[in-house]
Amino acid sequence: PMDLVMSWATTRNVKLRSGRLGEALGRDFKQNQEWGLAFFLVHEWDRKEESPWYPFLRLLRMSVLSSKTLAELDGTFATQLLRDREDEIALILKYLKTNQCNWDTAEICEAFRDPINLRWALSVVRRYAVYVRRR
Repeated sequence: PMDLVMSWATTRNVKLRSGRLGEALGRDFKQNQEWGLAFFLVHEWDRKEESPWYPFLRLLRMSVLSSKTLAELDGTFATQLLRDREDEIALILKYLKTNQCNWDTAEICEAFRDPINLRWALSVVRRYAVYVRRR
C-alpha cells in the first residue's frame, strides 16, 4: 500500500504547520530524486516517534569503511569516489541554503543543517531505494 512507501507521492500526506511536505520538497525531487528522498528521510527521522516510519528508519544503517580499509584504498579510484560523496554533502548544504531553506520552511530546515543526518540519509537512499515507475 502507498501508505507504507516513502516516495515523492507520499510526501503529500505529511502535514506541516504551513502546508504539506510534498509542497515543500516538490522542487527538490524534481532537481534530484535521491536528494529529495534523502530530505524526506531526514525530516521523518527528525520527527522521531511522531513519524509513522520512525520504527523502520531506526533499522536503516549507514555503511562506513574502517580506517584500515580507507588506508588500503588510499590513492585508488575508490578514494576519489568517497571524496566525491563528501563533496556532494557540501553541495547539498549549499543547495539547501540557497534554494530550500531561504523561504518559509523553517520547520523542515533545522534537521537539514546537520551534515551527519544528510550523509546517513543519502547513504540509505543509495543503498536501499529502488525506482518504481507507474505504467
